[in-house]
Formats: sequence, structure tokens, C-alpha cells
Amino acid sequence: MIDVNCTTVPEMTVILFSGDTTFGCCTKFFQSLNCISNKFEITHCGVVIHQSAKQLIDKINSGKFKNLQPQNYQSVIADLQFDDDVLRPFVVEAHMPFVHIRPLAPQLTSYDGRMYMRVPQVNYKQMCDWESMIGVPYERNWFDMLWSTLKIDTKPDAKDLYCSELVALACIEAGLISSSTFNIVPEYLATPAKKHDILRDSYGKEIPLKIQ
Repeated sequence: MIDVNCTTVPEMTVILFSGDTTFGCCTKFFQSLNCISNKFEITHCGVVIHQSAKQLIDKINSGKFKNLQPQNYQSVIADLQFDDDVLRPFVVEAHMPFVHIRPLAPQLTSYDGRMYMRVPQVNYKQMCDWESMIGVPYERNWFDMLWSTLKIDTKPDAKDLYCSELVALACIEAGLISSSTFNIVPEYLATPAKKHDILRDSYGKEIPLKIQ
């Protein structure tokens, strides 16, 4: 477990899709910081993705979600089986103190985004052990896009939002977030040292670099 001073950790909201495996990953990560009850609010957006990530990416790449506006964002998730009831028991029973179920569009409209961190396929089972993930490279395939965690920058007075790359791409195609600053920056993925810098800057603490 990483000992992080709670005063150095920014308040944030986590955007969660039930079919998006960042749900469990983000929760474990934030709990490992031992600050979740004071600093974090986990928001489930009510989207249950019954399809595989590969199918969703194929639809994004084929233009399935193009030209949609925020006001009709449900056109996007209708194809992904919008159903709060499927996930509600898990959300409420497993993470009741921290989880809130809210609509997606108001959370995302007008936000720009940038890459925050990524987690590779080969180590996805280690995500509850944050230290083991430091310095591990990212492979940009459909599986990693589902298991990744991206930060969506918000307005200065708002909490930060988090989701996977897969969800972020779907939201960009739907017009819910801007792609103007949502760039997958190569140098962020190139070296363990760069990832270490991101973590250090984000949490105000030097974190031991682990190269695998």
C-alpha cells in the first residue's frame, strides 16, 4: 500500500460503466490510498455494456456513434443495453458508502480530457496492488483499452473525472467530451520514468519506480 498524504490528493469523481472493468480497478486503487471516504466520490453512470469491448471498438471505428449530440446521448448507450437494475445490487451492496448512480451527460458535457494512466493486459490482475503496476508498459489493443484508466480534465472548480480509454472514445464520438485536448500522448507511454513523473506530479510524493 502506498502511504499518500490525503491533503495532497485532489478531490475527484470516478466515472464508472458496469461493463467497464475500471470499476473494480479504480475502487481498489483509491482504497489503497486510504483516503476514499474523505476525498473521492465514485459515480456510476448507469450504463451496462453487455457487448464485448472488441464489438464496441468496431462500432466506434465504423462511425456508429458519429454526429451524435449530448442531448441525445442515450442513442449511444441504447445499443449498449442501458439498465441500472443489472448493476444496482452490486454497486449498492459492495460500495454503498462511496457510490452514487447518476446520469452520464451532465457529468461529461464540455469537458476536455488527457491521458492520465494506463494499465496493461498482462498485469491486469495486479491492479489492486498499485505499486506492482508502476513502470509497466501499455499495449494499445482492445483489451488494454478496456482495462485502462484515463483522466478527463474538468473545469477548474470541478472534480476530475475518470473512465477507461474505451469509454472515453465512445463519449468523444457521442459528442459528450471534446477531443481537442484528449490526446494519447506518445511520450506518456514510452518510459517508466515518464509514468513515474505523472504519478509524482499527481500525488505530490515520490513513488518508488519499478521497472518490469
